[in-house]
Amino acid sequence: MKMIRHLLLTATAIGLMACSQTQTIPSQYYALGADDLALPVVDNVATDTLVLKPVALPDYLNSTGVVMQINDNQVHIAEQHLWAGTLNQQLDSLSLESIALQFPKATVVESAQFYPQTGDKYWIIDVSVSRFQGRLEGTAVVSGRWSLIDPSGVMVRDKLFNYQLPVVSKDYPEVIAKLKDNWLKLNRDIAVQVRQALQASQ
Repeated sequence: MKMIRHLLLTATAIGLMACSQTQTIPSQYYALGADDLALPVVDNVATDTLVLKPVALPDYLNSTGVVMQINDNQVHIAEQHLWAGTLNQQLDSLSLESIALQFPKATVVESAQFYPQTGDKYWIIDVSVSRFQGRLEGTAVVSGRWSLIDPSGVMVRDKLFNYQLPVVSKDYPEVIAKLKDNWLKLNRDIAVQVRQALQASQ
Protein backbone atom coordinates (compact mmCIF):
# COMPACT_ATOMS: atom_id res chain seq x y z
CA MET A 1 0.00 0.00 0.00
CA LYS A 2 2.83 2.39 0.79
CA MET A 3 4.35 1.73 -2.64
CA ILE A 4 0.99 2.36 -4.36
CA ARG A 5 0.50 5.61 -2.43
CA HIS A 6 4.02 6.70 -3.31
CA LEU A 7 3.40 5.98 -7.01
CA LEU A 8 0.12 7.90 -6.91
CA LEU A 9 1.77 10.93 -5.28
CA THR A 10 4.62 10.78 -7.76
CA ALA A 11 2.17 10.65 -10.67
CA THR A 12 0.28 13.61 -9.25
CA ALA A 13 3.51 15.55 -8.83
CA ILE A 14 4.53 14.84 -12.42
CA GLY A 15 1.11 15.99 -13.59
CA LEU A 16 1.35 19.24 -11.64
CA MET A 17 4.85 19.91 -12.92
CA ALA A 18 3.84 19.19 -16.48
CA CYS A 19 0.85 21.47 -16.10
CA SER A 20 3.03 24.30 -14.81
CA GLN A 21 5.78 23.79 -17.41
CA THR A 22 3.77 23.23 -20.62
CA GLN A 23 4.47 26.22 -22.83
CA THR A 24 1.03 26.17 -24.49
CA ILE A 25 -0.75 26.81 -21.17
CA PRO A 26 -1.02 30.54 -20.37
CA SER A 27 0.19 31.69 -16.99
CA GLN A 28 -2.43 32.06 -14.28
CA TYR A 29 -2.07 34.84 -11.70
CA TYR A 30 -3.52 34.79 -8.19
CA ALA A 31 -4.21 37.64 -5.78
CA LEU A 32 -5.26 37.39 -2.14
CA GLY A 33 -7.82 40.12 -2.56
CA ALA A 34 -9.38 41.90 0.41
CA ASP A 35 -12.36 43.44 -1.41
CA ASP A 36 -14.79 40.69 -0.42
CA LEU A 37 -13.90 40.47 3.27
CA ALA A 38 -16.81 40.30 5.70
CA LEU A 39 -15.37 39.72 9.14
CA PRO A 40 -17.23 40.15 12.43
CA VAL A 41 -16.14 42.96 14.73
CA VAL A 42 -14.02 41.67 17.62
CA ASP A 43 -13.75 44.94 19.56
CA ASN A 44 -15.94 47.96 18.84
CA VAL A 45 -14.55 50.02 21.72
CA ALA A 46 -10.74 49.94 21.57
CA THR A 47 -9.10 53.07 20.18
CA ASP A 48 -5.54 51.81 20.55
CA THR A 49 -2.89 51.91 17.85
CA LEU A 50 -2.02 48.52 16.37
CA VAL A 51 1.16 48.39 14.30
CA LEU A 52 1.64 45.46 11.91
CA LYS A 53 5.21 44.53 11.08
CA PRO A 54 5.88 43.11 7.59
CA VAL A 55 5.10 39.39 7.35
CA ALA A 56 8.37 37.44 7.31
CA LEU A 57 8.63 34.63 4.75
CA PRO A 58 11.40 32.18 3.84
CA ASP A 59 12.92 32.88 0.42
CA TYR A 60 11.35 29.88 -1.28
CA LEU A 61 7.86 31.12 -0.39
CA ASN A 62 8.45 34.69 -1.47
CA SER A 63 9.04 33.66 -5.09
CA THR A 64 6.68 34.35 -7.98
CA GLY A 65 5.36 30.78 -8.22
CA VAL A 66 2.79 29.12 -5.98
CA VAL A 67 4.46 26.42 -3.87
CA MET A 68 3.28 22.81 -3.72
CA GLN A 69 4.88 20.44 -1.23
CA ILE A 70 5.58 17.06 -2.84
CA ASN A 71 6.80 15.26 0.28
CA ASP A 72 8.52 16.07 3.56
CA ASN A 73 11.74 17.06 1.78
CA GLN A 74 10.67 18.40 -1.61
CA VAL A 75 8.69 21.37 -2.83
CA HIS A 76 7.69 22.40 -6.34
CA ILE A 77 7.49 26.07 -7.34
CA ALA A 78 5.01 26.46 -10.20
CA GLU A 79 6.05 28.24 -13.38
CA GLN A 80 2.56 28.88 -14.81
CA HIS A 81 0.65 29.45 -11.55
CA LEU A 82 2.01 32.71 -10.21
CA TRP A 83 1.35 35.29 -7.53
CA ALA A 84 0.09 38.63 -8.81
CA GLY A 85 2.67 40.58 -6.84
CA THR A 86 4.99 39.48 -4.07
CA LEU A 87 3.38 37.13 -1.55
CA ASN A 88 4.62 38.99 1.52
CA GLN A 89 3.04 42.24 0.34
CA GLN A 90 -0.25 40.47 -0.38
CA LEU A 91 -0.26 38.95 3.11
CA ASP A 92 0.58 42.36 4.61
CA SER A 93 -2.37 43.97 2.82
CA LEU A 94 -4.78 41.17 3.71
CA SER A 95 -3.77 41.31 7.39
CA LEU A 96 -4.09 45.09 7.50
CA GLU A 97 -7.62 44.98 6.07
CA SER A 98 -8.62 42.04 8.27
CA ILE A 99 -7.41 43.53 11.56
CA ALA A 100 -8.87 46.95 10.70
CA LEU A 101 -12.30 45.42 10.09
CA GLN A 102 -12.20 43.63 13.43
CA PHE A 103 -11.10 46.75 15.35
CA PRO A 104 -13.07 49.51 13.59
CA LYS A 105 -12.25 52.25 16.16
CA ALA A 106 -8.56 51.41 16.52
CA THR A 107 -5.76 52.83 14.40
CA VAL A 108 -4.32 49.94 12.40
CA VAL A 109 -1.21 50.73 10.39
CA GLU A 110 1.72 48.99 8.76
CA SER A 111 5.05 49.67 10.46
CA ALA A 112 6.51 51.15 7.26
CA GLN A 113 3.84 53.87 7.38
CA PHE A 114 4.05 54.50 11.12
CA TYR A 115 6.10 57.37 12.53
CA PRO A 116 5.67 57.39 16.31
CA GLN A 117 6.18 60.50 18.34
CA THR A 118 7.69 60.62 21.81
CA GLY A 119 5.18 59.31 24.30
CA ASP A 120 3.00 57.51 21.75
CA LYS A 121 1.61 54.20 22.96
CA TYR A 122 1.12 51.40 20.48
CA TRP A 123 0.97 47.63 20.19
CA ILE A 124 3.05 45.65 17.70
CA ILE A 125 1.86 42.52 15.89
CA ASP A 126 4.65 40.45 14.35
CA VAL A 127 3.99 37.38 12.14
CA SER A 128 6.59 34.98 10.76
CA VAL A 129 5.46 32.31 8.28
CA SER A 130 7.23 28.98 7.80
CA ARG A 131 4.75 27.34 5.41
CA PHE A 132 2.18 28.79 3.01
CA GLN A 133 1.62 26.07 0.43
CA GLY A 134 -0.46 23.21 -0.86
CA ARG A 135 0.34 19.55 -0.29
CA LEU A 136 -0.12 16.88 -2.95
CA GLU A 137 -2.30 14.69 -0.78
CA GLY A 138 -4.87 17.49 -0.80
CA THR A 139 -4.35 20.07 1.96
CA ALA A 140 -3.54 23.75 2.18
CA VAL A 141 -1.10 24.51 4.99
CA VAL A 142 -0.28 27.79 6.73
CA SER A 143 2.05 27.66 9.73
CA GLY A 144 4.50 29.83 11.62
CA ARG A 145 4.67 32.02 14.72
CA TRP A 146 3.20 35.33 15.80
CA SER A 147 3.80 37.66 18.73
CA LEU A 148 2.26 40.72 20.34
CA ILE A 149 4.32 43.43 22.03
CA ASP A 150 2.65 45.89 24.40
CA PRO A 151 3.34 49.66 24.60
CA SER A 152 6.05 49.13 27.23
CA GLY A 153 7.96 46.77 24.93
CA VAL A 154 6.98 43.55 26.71
CA MET A 155 6.03 40.53 24.60
CA VAL A 156 2.64 39.51 25.99
CA ARG A 157 1.80 36.88 23.37
CA ASP A 158 4.09 34.45 21.56
CA LYS A 159 2.25 31.64 19.77
CA LEU A 160 2.86 29.01 17.12
CA PHE A 161 0.12 28.47 14.53
CA ASN A 162 -0.68 25.67 12.12
CA TYR A 163 -3.81 25.76 10.00
CA GLN A 164 -4.74 23.06 7.50
CA LEU A 165 -7.78 22.76 5.27
CA PRO A 166 -8.64 19.98 2.80
CA VAL A 167 -8.41 20.71 -0.92
CA VAL A 168 -10.92 18.40 -2.57
CA SER A 169 -10.17 19.18 -6.21
CA LYS A 170 -6.40 19.44 -5.61
CA ASP A 171 -6.14 22.20 -8.22
CA TYR A 172 -4.37 25.53 -7.84
CA PRO A 173 -7.42 27.84 -7.60
CA GLU A 174 -8.83 25.84 -4.69
CA VAL A 175 -5.40 25.68 -3.04
CA ILE A 176 -5.21 29.48 -3.17
CA ALA A 177 -8.75 29.85 -1.80
CA LYS A 178 -8.02 27.54 1.13
CA LEU A 179 -4.69 29.26 1.85
CA LYS A 180 -6.56 32.56 2.06
CA ASP A 181 -9.15 31.00 4.39
CA ASN A 182 -6.33 29.78 6.63
CA TRP A 183 -4.74 33.22 6.68
CA LEU A 184 -8.02 34.88 7.63
CA LYS A 185 -8.54 32.30 10.39
CA LEU A 186 -5.10 33.22 11.74
CA ASN A 187 -6.01 36.90 11.72
CA ARG A 188 -9.30 36.21 13.51
CA ASP A 189 -7.47 34.27 16.20
CA ILE A 190 -4.86 37.03 16.53
CA ALA A 191 -7.63 39.61 16.89
CA VAL A 192 -9.21 37.67 19.75
CA GLN A 193 -5.86 37.47 21.56
CA VAL A 194 -5.21 41.17 20.98
CA ARG A 195 -8.62 42.05 22.43
CA GLN A 196 -7.85 40.00 25.54
CA ALA A 197 -4.48 41.73 25.93
CA LEU A 198 -6.02 45.18 25.49
CA GLN A 199 -8.67 44.47 28.09
CA ALA A 200 -6.10 43.09 30.54
CA SER A 201 -3.99 46.25 30.21
CA GLN A 202 -6.80 48.59 31.24
